[in-house]
Amino acid sequence: MLDALAEPTPTQHGTWALVIRSHGQTLATDQAYLGADVSYQQALWTGAIQALHRIEAESRGVPVDLCTDDHALAQTLLGHPAPSYAPKALVREARELLSRLPSVSVRWIHGTHNKPADDLSVTTWAEALGKSVEGARAEIDAIREQRRAEKKQRRSSVAG
Repeated sequence: MLDALAEPTPTQHGTWALVIRSHGQTLATDQAYLGADVSYQQALWTGAIQALHRIEAESRGVPVDLCTDDHALAQTLLGHPAPSYAPKALVREARELLSRLPSVSVRWIHGTHNKPADDLSVTTWAEALGKSVEGARAEIDAIREQRRAEKKQRRSSVAG
């Protein structure tokens, strides 16, 4: 499972997290804090590349599902055109890596099923910024709720 996070505090700080699971058991984790002024897309694609490198080094040809709750990432890795906002160099690198890994399949999963990776990315973000995990989760949830409300308001103003 792969997750990325980049939230403003007030500068945007980026993290990614990878949770490797088999039959409901966590086998390994990996994560990184990428620093300030890192976009979500940079964090996401950097995390995807690092996950693919890890899979390449350790999978020994065993079938692996790379699961993400980011639909655009999954679709792009599956060969669909990359969104205009996706970092082109990172997309190319991830696609090239994936092409060398025929035993890897990419799958979109709902965010609720990506909770272990999401929790790890929040923990990484919190630790890097010297915050409690609970406080960071509350802050991130508030930011996301504000974005949802703003998006809903834009939709209603366009429709009206």
